[in-house]
Amino acid sequence: MNREEKKPFLEQLQSLDPQTKKKVLVTTTVIVLVLVTYVWLGYFNNIIADVSASSVADVSAGPASAQSEGLWGRMQSGAAFVYGEVNGALQDLFGLFGAPKQYTVTPNQ
Repeated sequence: MNREEKKPFLEQLQSLDPQTKKKVLVTTTVIVLVLVTYVWLGYFNNIIADVSASSVADVSAGPASAQSEGLWGRMQSGAAFVYGEVNGALQDLFGLFGAPKQYTVTPNQ
């Protein structure tokens, strides 16, 4: 029953040789990178899912020449859609600042 006391995790890391420390650092970095990317993609997917399919269909149904151009036409349609969405969001945001301010004041009773 003569066991060595178990060291805390940080002390165990400090006692490792430099090459093993690098391996632990790289492994931990990769794990954190994958987790952050996974969360970011989930967040991004929720943003994209909010866009209605009808607005995408409206933009992509544009002129027939854009459909016949293949990849370039699709890229233009996609860029037009993204520009329209960002422009609409910015107009909504700046509309908040330009809107008249209305305050309801109620007297104490």
